Amino acid sequence: MWQQPLPPEAEPASQSVTQLMFFATHTLGEVDVRLYRHYARQLSQSRGPAMSTQMWVLLYQENMEDVRILSGESASIGAGVCAWGYGAIRRAFPALASSASAASRVYLGNSSEERNFKRYWWVHASLLLWNQTFGYGFPLLEYYWRIEPDVVYTKSWADLVAYAAADKSDLVLPKYVSQEDSPSYVHWRAHELLLSTLPQRERVFSLVSLGRYSRLFLRLMAESWAAGVSGYEEITLPARCLPRNRCKRTSFTALAHRRLANSTSHLSTSFFRYNPCWKCDSFLRAAVAYNSRQQLWHPVKSRECWADYLDATSSGTQEVALGPAKATHSHMAEARKEWSESCRDA
Repeated sequence: MWQQPLPPEAEPASQSVTQLMFFATHTLGEVDVRLYRHYARQLSQSRGPAMSTQMWVLLYQENMEDVRILSGESASIGAGVCAWGYGAIRRAFPALASSASAASRVYLGNSSEERNFKRYWWVHASLLLWNQTFGYGFPLLEYYWRIEPDVVYTKSWADLVAYAAADKSDLVLPKYVSQEDSPSYVHWRAHELLLSTLPQRERVFSLVSLGRYSRLFLRLMAESWAAGVSGYEEITLPARCLPRNRCKRTSFTALAHRRLANSTSHLSTSFFRYNPCWKCDSFLRAAVAYNSRQQLWHPVKSRECWADYLDATSSGTQEVALGPAKATHSHMAEARKEWSESCRDA
C-alpha cells in the first residue's frame, strides 16, 4: 500500500547504507537547497564510519495527504526529497492523530510558537512514514538521524556521524534535563499521568532538533503511536527509551565529555540552546577560526553566510568577507552575548 520506487539519487547505494541523515524542514528555499547540496556531497564523499550514510530531506507540507518524492528538488540537491503531510499521519497512525488533539487543549493560542508546539506531538512519526514507503530498499539500515535546518555544524556532517559511531545507543539527543533541575519547563504540566509512571530519574526532557535513532527505538515509538500514545516529543521520546524496554540512551553532550578524556577529537555542544538565535556570521567566524574543533550550533535561523562560504570554498575561491581572520577568546565571548538578543530571524 505504501511502498514507492526509490528516487534515482538514492537507489544506487541503498543496499549498503547503514545510516540515514534526514534534514527535516517545512520550507525549501534557495539557501536551503544550496546548503543541502553541500551536505549531501559531504556524506556521499565521506570515508570511514560515515561511508555508508545517505542524506534525505523530509519536507513537511501541511495540506498533503500522502507521501511522495519531489523529483525536481531531489535532482537539484542530489538527495531524495520526500514530501509528507498531516493527512499521511492520519492514514498511517489514526489513533495517534486522534489522541494528539490533546495538544489543542494544552496550547489554546494560535501564535506561531503554539502551532509549532502542536506539531511536536507527532512530527517524528514522519520517520515511520518514510520507512513504510522507502525502507524496503535499505536492508542494512541501523540508524536514522533527524536534523532541523537551524542546526549547523562547523565541520562536515560526516565527521559527526564518525564521532558518534563508536556509541551504540538507541537514542541520542542533545542534552537531558531533569524535572528536578528544571521544574518550570512549560510542558511538564501536560504529562502528569505519564510522569507518574516513571522513576524520578527518568523524568527528563531534551530538545529534539537533532537526534539519532536506532531501529529498535523507532519500533518502540511505532508501537506507542499505533496505540494512540502521544505527548510532547521532548518528553515522550526519552520516556520511551528505558532500560525495561532494553533501550539505551545517551546525549551528544555526554558523548562530548566522554571523548574529551580519550580522544584528540573534540565536540562542543556549548552553542546548542533553545533560544535566542545565533547570528550567521558568529557561527561562520567560529567555523573558520576553530576549524579543528567540532561545534554544534542551534538555533541559527539565517544561514545564507554559511551557504556563501561553502559555495566559495567548494569552488576554490574562498573570498568570503569574514572580517579579521584570527578569532580570539574575546570574539567567542562576544558571540555568547547574543543569547540576550531576541530571535529576529525565526
